[in-house]
Amino acid sequence: MTEQEIVQPPLKLPKKRLLVFAAISSSRAQLESLRYCDVDAVMHSFMKVRSDGLKQRKHVRETLESWDVIRYLDSGAFTFLHSAGKLRVRQKKSDEDKKGSAVPSLEEMNSYAEEYMEYLRTNHSQWDWIVELDVDEIYGTDISLSYRKKLRAIVGDKLIPVWHPIAGLDAWTDMCSSFPYVGVGSDHPTNIEFYRNLVTQAKINGNIIHGFGEQRMEVLKRVPYDTADSTSWKVGPWRGRYGPFSATKKDMTHADLSRARALVKALDKQGISIERLVNGKVSDMLTSIIPIKDLLKRQDQLQKWTHDNSYIIESFL
Repeated sequence: MTEQEIVQPPLKLPKKRLLVFAAISSSRAQLESLRYCDVDAVMHSFMKVRSDGLKQRKHVRETLESWDVIRYLDSGAFTFLHSAGKLRVRQKKSDEDKKGSAVPSLEEMNSYAEEYMEYLRTNHSQWDWIVELDVDEIYGTDISLSYRKKLRAIVGDKLIPVWHPIAGLDAWTDMCSSFPYVGVGSDHPTNIEFYRNLVTQAKINGNIIHGFGEQRMEVLKRVPYDTADSTSWKVGPWRGRYGPFSATKKDMTHADLSRARALVKALDKQGISIERLVNGKVSDMLTSIIPIKDLLKRQDQLQKWTHDNSYIIESFL
């Protein structure tokens, strides 16, 4: 830590296995839905932050501060690369497959990294956990490590480093010995036995482990991630599964009215009062409530799955 000695409040640690509601936006309806459902943790992306205006940024900050929620900030590295036409290169791809891919130049990546760091220098106190710029598979582990060192000098132990298989097991060992909260990248193949072993050994070491993009219950049942992030709560609203529609009958087609009645019935089953939420019309807020509740039920399931150490095959740490 070289920028200054960082003085920060105690780290806000998850008290149970959590599914982090990822890809939040500055939408008032969406944020109010999350607060109404009293979710435990949310994740915002710096890519979204940088595209928001000051008014939107203020609204997100004030809303998140209005209830007891763990706030994660993702670096947006994956989205930045994707927006330039480049998904993370998976190890299974051959060199031939990689040819012709549109990769942002290192200069462009460095510029984005500096923008992220500049934002954090004045705003990191708004976030409980901050995800590093993990670009190992595109620019190499040395570049990722250089970003990690600079970011930690700014935010301290709130930084979550992310391990990718390309970095090797020694890098995992070093990461777990240096940081309290570590992550496993979303580009790994599904080898449940390997990751169960990897994660359990880190937990024995006292680490908290986050599985990035790992929302499959069959994996979470067997691999003891403490936290994982999910965007499944947004799938319904994105695909029009729960709306949108107006609750005013004269404005509705027969299909609209059928969907409205089905939604009201589904909300009623979950003990959600429309009168408490809206006045006059069923707002966009309601299109998020059901998938949020569904994901919270899945989070409750995680608490039932305990993990012992009997399946450890080989010590990595």
